[in-house]
Amino acid sequence: MKTIKTFFLFILLVFISLQLAACSKERAEQVQKNKDAAGKQTEKVHSTGADVQPPGTMENPGKGPVAETENTPPVIKDAKLVLDVDGDRPVLRVEAQAADPDGDDVEMEYKWYRNGEEAGDGERFYEFRGGDSILVRVRAFDGQDYSSERRLSIDIRNTPPRVVNDNSFDFDGKTVTKQIKATDPDGDSLVYRLIKAPDGAKLNEQSGLFKWVVPDDFKGNTPVEISVEDGRGGKTIYKFVITIKEEAERKPVKQE
Repeated sequence: MKTIKTFFLFILLVFISLQLAACSKERAEQVQKNKDAAGKQTEKVHSTGADVQPPGTMENPGKGPVAETENTPPVIKDAKLVLDVDGDRPVLRVEAQAADPDGDDVEMEYKWYRNGEEAGDGERFYEFRGGDSILVRVRAFDGQDYSSERRLSIDIRNTPPRVVNDNSFDFDGKTVTKQIKATDPDGDSLVYRLIKAPDGAKLNEQSGLFKWVVPDDFKGNTPVEISVEDGRGGKTIYKFVITIKEEAERKPVKQE
C-alpha cells in the first residue's frame, strides 16, 4: 500500500514539472513574439521617414538645394537725342533711363553712325556738321543680358553763326577798334561783311577786326551793322552803336 502511494506521488510531481515547463516555454515564446513585433514596428517607423533627418549639405545644413532663378534683361524706359552746345562746340547727347527687374546695376551702351558709317561710342557725340544724318543705337546691359535696342536719329540742318556777346572795344583818341567774335556750330568757316558803317570804317572779312579812324570834328552816335556768314546760307546780323560824347575826351560809349 505504501508503495502505491509513493508511485502516485511521483507521477504527480512529474506532471506538475511538465506543466511548469510548458508554461515557461509559452511565456518565453510570448516574450519573443513581443520583441519581434516591436522590431517590426520600429522598422516601419524608419521606413516612413518619421526619424529621417531633413536633407541638407555641409554648406547649407538643414536646408534643401536652392533653385537658381533666370536673369531678367533690363528695360530702357525712356531715351531721347538732344542737340546742345558744350562751350563753343555743338554736341549731340543721349538722355536715357533704364531699369532692371532683378535690381541689377545697369550700364548704357551707345554706338554712333554718321551718314551710315560707324563714327564712335559714348554718351556724347561731337563729330558732325550741317547736312549730316546721325543715328545712335542705345542698349542697356546688366552684366548678363542686353535690353532691346533703341534707335534715335536726327538730320542736322545748317546752323547760323553765333556772335559772342562781347561789347568791349578800344579808342585811343583817334581810332576805334573792335574785334567781332563769332563761332559756327557746324564748324563752317566764317566771313565778316560790313552792311552799315561810318565813312572810312574797315572790317577784315576773315578775322572780323573792325577799325574806324574817327574824324577830329566828330561827336555823337554812329551805328554799325555787320553780317557774319557761314558760306552755306547761314547768316547772323550783328549791330552796335559807337557814341562819342565830347571832343575833348573822345571816348566812345559802348552799346550793342
